[in-house]
Amino acid sequence: MVPWSPLSGQLGIADAACVTRYAERRLRVYEPTGEIQKRFKYRDFTDRKWVRHFHSFLSGRVWAPPEGPVALFNHGVT
Repeated sequence: MVPWSPLSGQLGIADAACVTRYAERRLRVYEPTGEIQKRFKYRDFTDRKWVRHFHSFLSGRVWAPPEGPVALFNHGVT
């Protein structure tokens, strides 16, 4: 019996042994990034065209009086 079986029941995992196999697997830190980018429509900053567009957008905003660091950060995130 795997010690996580009550948790696996709550999560609907049929085979709780997969939890122990996860530790044996080599961790791939960036594995879910593609899914996250797709879900939240994030841009990849290796796309030079997008980086230029984003840079010009922020450069135009940095000199606007009502804009501040928090507003620029929020624009960058959205």
